[in-house]
Amino acid sequence: MLISLCPAYGTAPAFFEAISVDDVMGYLKGLPEDSTVFIDIDDTIITPCSTAFRASSPDKSMIDQIKEKRELYPNFEDILSHWRLSRKTMLIDKKWPDALKDLSSRGIKAFGLTQMGTGKFGSIPSMEQWRYNELRSLGIVFSELPDSPQAKVTGASLYKGIYFTGDKNSKSETLAQFIPLVAGSTLIIIDDREKHLADLQKFCAEHGIKFVGILFKGLEMVPGQPNPAVSKFQKEYLIEHAKWLEDDEVKELMQRAERKVVSGL
Repeated sequence: MLISLCPAYGTAPAFFEAISVDDVMGYLKGLPEDSTVFIDIDDTIITPCSTAFRASSPDKSMIDQIKEKRELYPNFEDILSHWRLSRKTMLIDKKWPDALKDLSSRGIKAFGLTQMGTGKFGSIPSMEQWRYNELRSLGIVFSELPDSPQAKVTGASLYKGIYFTGDKNSKSETLAQFIPLVAGSTLIIIDDREKHLADLQKFCAEHGIKFVGILFKGLEMVPGQPNPAVSKFQKEYLIEHAKWLEDDEVKELMQRAERKVVSGL
């Protein structure tokens, strides 16, 4: 039997809370085979390697801030696409690939659900293909449906087991466009943001679908101490040159500049 719907660590009554894949899989014991699991990607499965994006970093929202002020940057698409192409990423929990394999072996479908644009963007020919390749390189492979639609539906799309919202859809609006594909006895939604869980909980209630929401806070467990000076440099350099520098590259440049100052004294 599926666990009863009660909070794990004092979170909002409707949602469980997890800080590891082991927590998640503990909640998913005994799921019926017609259940469907949807897992958020950014800050749930993967995160950038740079410590600028750690949970405790004051600059972790730098990319969102750039997006919010996109009208200030004529080369906005170059800035964002070059960041996506060049930044290094890592699994938040190394057990995610095995967890997906375990669900598949039990006959349970697991899909990605990402709030991300589709199609060509800046230097990226296909956002869907780029995201799939990024995840595949880290061992993340989602379920695929035979003969599932690949074309965009009002900006949203489904590509090799990953649902993309497009620029204007919420996650619930995205799933609503694929209702025949998401029907099941229970939808399990795993996300690092409560607003998305609340949105999808409402969607399930409106469509008579059983819902289990898991708030994933694994990012808080990722080691690494943010360096505000480094992240400030990274953001400014990204905006000015449309190029992303990893932490070690920034530290080397900063040290080189400091040596020049000292030698000039």
